[in-house]
Amino acid sequence: MRRILVVILLIAALLVPQVAFAKAYLDEIKGYIPGLYREESFTVDCLRDTQYVEFTYPSYADFWVKVLGMDGDLLGDFQLSEGEVIELTGGGRFTLVVYSKKETGAWTAVISDE
Repeated sequence: MRRILVVILLIAALLVPQVAFAKAYLDEIKGYIPGLYREESFTVDCLRDTQYVEFTYPSYADFWVKVLGMDGDLLGDFQLSEGEVIELTGGGRFTLVVYSKKETGAWTAVISDE
């Protein structure tokens, strides 16, 4: 009985860090832009010096993303058709504002450290 308990504790100890690591550095945000120049925003707390946000959006749409710094200053305005991955550097808190200049539709952002 004691061996079974030791094996169960060992398996649990090996699984917990993997699950915690996967959740700590990966997040997915979904949204929908219902009209031109309508926007949705979300905040990213960068736990590392560099994190990446990869977007998916309708291919027929012209979606853009404004990146704002901790003080609300504009750090960049990116057209997603020019590149669907935005690199956030320096750590800290960023606000990303997704908006459309053409068409409407659903979008997804995946945050990772790779």
